[in-house]
Amino acid sequence: MVCRMTTVSNDKEPTDEMKEFWERLGWRLGGIPDFPGTKEVMTVYWVSPDGVAGDLPPIDLNSLFKYAVPKAIRIYEDKGLHTAEAWSRLFSEWLHIMAIVNSDPALALFWAIREVINAK
Repeated sequence: MVCRMTTVSNDKEPTDEMKEFWERLGWRLGGIPDFPGTKEVMTVYWVSPDGVAGDLPPIDLNSLFKYAVPKAIRIYEDKGLHTAEAWSRLFSEWLHIMAIVNSDPALALFWAIREVINAK
């Protein structure tokens, strides 16, 4: 496993890396004109895979387990792993990253899931 770790911030503005991560999980940009009949000025928002408009979720354990972990497990299952094997592999990668690279549980899980999604 090759981890290219860069800074992921949980500040109000998501980084490009975070945007790409959530886009791969089904989030998309939406927008509406601020003035009827114009397209120049838009209110831009994110739309979740469930169709709910708002901001991107933070990189925290709640968001990752709600949106990202199920996607990572499905990717492993699509590669032929049984569900238990998929969970085992994901958590093994998570623990490896947490022990070696980044001790923050949410960021370590983010990187583990990102590796699965990028290898798809």
